[in-house]
This record gives sequence, C-alpha cells and structure tokens, in this order.
Amino acid sequence: LRPLPYENGERLVYLKQPAPLSGVANAQFSVPEMVEYRQRTRGLESPVEYHSMPFILLGQGEPRRVQTGVVSANYFDVLGVHAVVGRLIGTPDGADSPIPVVVRQRYWDALFNRTPSIVEQPLTLNGSPAVVVGVARQFRGVVTDQPADLFAPLAASEIVEPSQSQFAVTLAARLKPGISRIEAE
Repeated sequence: LRPLPYENGERLVYLKQPAPLSGVANAQFSVPEMVEYRQRTRGLESPVEYHSMPFILLGQGEPRRVQTGVVSANYFDVLGVHAVVGRLIGTPDGADSPIPVVVRQRYWDALFNRTPSIVEQPLTLNGSPAVVVGVARQFRGVVTDQPADLFAPLAASEIVEPSQSQFAVTLAARLKPGISRIEAE
C-alpha cells in the first residue's frame, strides 16, 4: 500500500460509525454528533468535517451543476493542502455574504483556463452570492472518493434546498502526538 499523499498522512484517521439497527456499516455523523466529537475527543486533534452536495453555479456561461465539498474551516490545514492561487477557506470564513469559494485545480484548468484573475470573481451558488477566494492544488480527498469541483465553508450548507438542509457529515482527524490508532479507538 502507498502512504497517503498528505503531510504526516500516517496520523490521519477516518472516523466510522456503525448503525446496526439500520443495517448501515458506516453512517455519517449528524451535526450534534460532530460537535460532541470536537468537544469530547481525547485521542484526536483537529477533526475535519466534509459533506458533498451538488450546487447550481451561475456566472460562468450556462448554469451548471457542480459537486461542492462543504468543509470545516480547518479542512485544508489538516490535510496540508496549499493554494495555487489566492487563499483557501480558513477560520474567519463563516456565513458571510458573499460565500467564499475555493476551486479545485482540475476545475480551474477546465472551466477557467487557469486564469489567475479568478480570485475575487463573483459567482452565484444556488441563488446566493459567492466569490472565488482561491484555487486548491490537486489532491485526493481523504474522506470521500467523490471529487469536488468547488469547496465552500460549512456555513454555506444553509443555501441548499430546505429538504436537504439536515445533512450529515463525514469526519476525519489527526491522531494526537504519542497516541496510536488503537488508543484513539
């Protein structure tokens, strides 16, 4: 097996949660469960949240459906992903308007022809104003096999259709120094 392509990838863990009464081997975490993990975990540091959902992107020709990774503020830091242009989503990014958006490098190449002027470009996601703050170098997601075209902060989940607003998240984290995976379990 090849090691994960992340800084200290051997310290990254993917959290699983069985739901035996539902017959689900790996259920996603609800928002209250995510908060509890953040507050009560002793063996993990920097839990990251990820949820993938389609958004409708306007402002780039014809409307298009884009797969969007809705992520916690520390997502890129924990994975050690850097910006090719601009910056990535971080702690100050919240429910501000416009919504800060990060474009994946592959999508930047295909849709935006690698133009550096993409930073500060206004977009519309599901009818809400958004702005591109940067481009993330190409990387493989640690918590999903479904690649996202764009990334937005968790606060952006409020712009989805009401029927989708009760989403669940996938969690990953780093093991605290000196803690083994077995000890964290």
